[in-house]
Amino acid sequence: MPGNHSLVAAQIQEKYKLKGNDTNTPPQSYVRPNGLEGYIVYPENMQEVITGWNDSFTLEKRAAQQYWMIDMAQHGVSPFAPSGYKVWRNIKDYGVKGDGVTDDTAAINRAISDGNRCGDNCGSSTIYPAVVHFPPGNYLVSSSIIQYYNTQFLGDPYDYPTIVAAASFVGLGVFSSNVYHEGGNGSEWYLNTNNFLRSIRNFKMDIRRTDPNALPKTTKPHSRSFLGHLDENGSGGFPPSPQLLSGGIFGAYFANQQFTTSHLASVNCKTALQVHWDWAWTMQDVIIESCMNGLVVTGGAGGPGSTGQSVGSLLLLGSIIANTPVGISTSLYGRNSTSLLVQNTGFFNVKAAISENVEGKVLLPGGNEVMVDSWGFEFFVNSTDRGGIY
Repeated sequence: MPGNHSLVAAQIQEKYKLKGNDTNTPPQSYVRPNGLEGYIVYPENMQEVITGWNDSFTLEKRAAQQYWMIDMAQHGVSPFAPSGYKVWRNIKDYGVKGDGVTDDTAAINRAISDGNRCGDNCGSSTIYPAVVHFPPGNYLVSSSIIQYYNTQFLGDPYDYPTIVAAASFVGLGVFSSNVYHEGGNGSEWYLNTNNFLRSIRNFKMDIRRTDPNALPKTTKPHSRSFLGHLDENGSGGFPPSPQLLSGGIFGAYFANQQFTTSHLASVNCKTALQVHWDWAWTMQDVIIESCMNGLVVTGGAGGPGSTGQSVGSLLLLGSIIANTPVGISTSLYGRNSTSLLVQNTGFFNVKAAISENVEGKVLLPGGNEVMVDSWGFEFFVNSTDRGGIY
């Protein structure tokens, strides 16, 4: 979808950010006022104290702040890795250009894999960790950037780098941590139940040149503005926090184990969030606005009592769904062991707050304002009944 997605992200974040302190943190009794926790009153003679100050002074625009980790001495080592193994690596040291014209795919992957790290057929390892730094720039890629096991991708927090997918891009995702063997009948680099220790921070993803039906894939992203997110399998963790999903067929398509998601916003998507399978998923502080479908809870479990892979449980709390015809849609109501619980969530200008999409039932009607303290369903079995839904 064309448009200024960074501007949309800023507007949504400003609209829904907390307007006050909701943690009720008591004041620290023994800390002198410093202007950080609140306003302080300066003495009347402060202007005289500041040598040379006068009313004719003007503010000067300064250069962007330098990220402190760039220039610090890097003494971190991995004790069991070979001598000389680099934990910290800057992609510019591996020939990456970042000019938005040069294809940087191979150079970036070389920076990540350097040092005989845990890749194909490794399974898992804590011996070869890496923090891969991306300075500000536009990085053109034509295939997936592979995030090896135990790897952090760290963009500059003051000037987010942009990963630009080329029109010729081929791959499952711009960033990929779930790598398949080519021609391997679905075999993968890592075990789905042991695919951990990854983080992605401070990036913009630009996939507007690619097929609009494609989705990028990541593991644990923070602070990013881009067009789509795919988790198809893997292990427990804390994915998107925070993340803005703007445009696309799916804002995010989730399938994974035990996950906790917070500070996730979706705007102008056909389907904001879809959960295909999980063991247990907690979503908190989710914002969905101006989408066709909000949260879709579906799966391939089959008929009643099925034990096939599907959604185990999903908890949505402290969230807002606005200007979206269908807030939550599920195909699993009364059909298997899935449990869904919605708490402290508001639906605004929705036709159906919660609906069952197999038989077309409205489970919770919509309206201009529907506030839900607690609502849910699950399949249960006891000594007298074969099963039921509450």
